[in-house]
Amino acid sequence: MSSDRIPYPETLVLELTTRKAEGCQCPSPLSLNAPGEPQDLSDEVLEYLNSSLIPYVQRVELKGRGDAILATDLLPQLLESASEFNVPITLETHGLGLNTDEMVDLILASTIDKIFITINAPDEKSHLDVCGCSLDQITEGVQKLQNISQSSDKKAPEIYFKTVATIKNIELLPDIIGYAEKLNINRLIVVPMSISDDPNKESAFRYHRDTAEEVMYRSLIESEMKDFELLT
Repeated sequence: MSSDRIPYPETLVLELTTRKAEGCQCPSPLSLNAPGEPQDLSDEVLEYLNSSLIPYVQRVELKGRGDAILATDLLPQLLESASEFNVPITLETHGLGLNTDEMVDLILASTIDKIFITINAPDEKSHLDVCGCSLDQITEGVQKLQNISQSSDKKAPEIYFKTVATIKNIELLPDIIGYAEKLNINRLIVVPMSISDDPNKESAFRYHRDTAEEVMYRSLIESEMKDFELLT
């Protein structure tokens, strides 16, 4: 690739895998294009990216239909390459698997400086109902990152929470904000399902506008009073 003819991208967006954690049924705006069987980025493609693109970009974003932390063979290779060239990384994850010591050490030793964690309910019971997976694991992972950062010279990445708005969880939004505050997270991004295959009409903004509007209005007022950053 010649930089005088085809400029290098400022941000390299990668989908390392389409795998999701076992039992995870969290709503996703990208579910329409998810393949039937989980797929990982090939070793050959990753090797090319590590050698020919990552040294020249300003940031790498790990996102997509799956969860990058489940790409257990590919992720360490990518993080090592990005660290070598001091390229900052944004990681999007459902948070399951963040609670292992190995993953926490891997993240803190890397150039990951922002983590976006999907939180679709504010407590274990409702999170199991909405997503089919444990919120306690996510809470434990966030606290481990924060505690190690506080007790050492390692700096934890900035953590953002992200909620996909459906009819199942839109009325839980004020409580999700409360959950975030308890973990000293002051940012929440509310994401619409509008580009997803949605045969059951679960999208809060598209099919349940009155409820979504009322809850968002209340949440915006509460957020402003608490100096909490609520984004869409």
